Amino acid sequence: MGKADKEGNALEKWRAGQMVQLTAEPPLETVCAEIVNMALESVEVHDGGLLHFRFFDGTELEIDTEEE
Repeated sequence: MGKADKEGNALEKWRAGQMVQLTAEPPLETVCAEIVNMALESVEVHDGGLLHFRFFDGTELEIDTEEE
């Protein structure tokens, strides 16, 4: 068992187990909404088409969707 399996509340332990299983699978070639729902904490939509994604592991990503 990894550290994530031993620490945290029940939901954190369950999510950690899911992430361990997912990392054992081959890379995805398409977006899987179920996995996005498991990993994505929030999306902020800003003026001008800027999207700010925040994932449960703390990763943050900004994407500018406005076409020039």
